[in-house]
Order: sequence, then structure tokens, then C-alpha cells
Amino acid sequence: MVNILGTGVLSGLDLEFADRKPGVNVVVDALSSMTSVVFTFECVLKIVAEGCRPLNFFQDKADGSFNTFDFSIVILGWVFTLYGESSTAIGAVRMLRLVRLLTFIKGVKQLRVIVAGVIQVSC
Repeated sequence: MVNILGTGVLSGLDLEFADRKPGVNVVVDALSSMTSVVFTFECVLKIVAEGCRPLNFFQDKADGSFNTFDFSIVILGWVFTLYGESSTAIGAVRMLRLVRLLTFIKGVKQLRVIVAGVIQVSC
């Protein structure tokens, strides 16, 4: 979760300061690469933990859909990074990682109430 929250902070820094402070791009890119490595390592560990049935990573009833989502985001991130896609595409992938926070929100009742209140106020 710390990694996901860090991704949110990185995305905010990238959107806010990238044009005005060139050094921010270097920091954001370096931390983004570290985040990609952590996400990749997490996916690999989870797949290896399934032992002889690695497809269970994708088919698990409780977490299969989020595991598939995480795996897709990891693959997209590496494809965009390796093939030199625009920073906009990489930023979009970073923002998609924030969707993973929904699992955290789901588990903390007080946070669910706050998010529901914010959504109701903004609508």
C-alpha cells in the first residue's frame, strides 16, 4: 500500500512541477522505475507462491481480478518504458495503479465513509 500511495504522490509531483522544475522529472522517473520493479517483484512472488498452479494467481475468487489488473498494469508499464512511449502514456499507467487503493478503502470502514461523503458532495 505504501508503494501505491507513493505512486499517487509521484503522479501529483509529475503533474504539478514537471514543466517548471526540470529536476523533478529525474526524481519522478527514478522513483517510478523503482515502483515498477517493486510491482513486478510482487507479481512474480505471487505467481511463484502458487506453486504448480500459477494460473491460480489470475483465477483466485477473492483476488483474481485485482491480480489480473495488477499484472496488466505491470506489463503495460514495462512496454511503455521499454519502447519509449510518451510520458503521458506512462503517467496514465501510474494513475491506473491508484485504482488499487480501492482494495484498501474497502477494508477500512472509516475510510469508506469519508470517500462516500466526498463522492456525494462532489456529485
